[in-house]
Amino acid sequence: MIINGRYEIRDQIGTGSMGTVYRAHDLQLDREVALKTIRTGMDVEPEIRERFFREARACARLQHPSIITVYDLGEEKSIAYIDRKSTRLNSSH
Repeated sequence: MIINGRYEIRDQIGTGSMGTVYRAHDLQLDREVALKTIRTGMDVEPEIRERFFREARACARLQHPSIITVYDLGEEKSIAYIDRKSTRLNSSH
């Protein structure tokens, strides 16, 4: 699946109360990213969509080694997304 003509979904990393995070490939910049998504269709409360966008804007303003960098924010059809720097976790422990 490709979102917004730019992000090719590779696999699901996890799910949470607000949405799903995918490992994706940014086709424009040729890099791996973490794409956090939520559904924003008619059955989703507008407050949830706004909270999702507020989270992205707040994170984008912060610069700290412990905070994941936000690259992009957008919405296509009924999916809103936050493009974040991908962090590879070492699962060998």
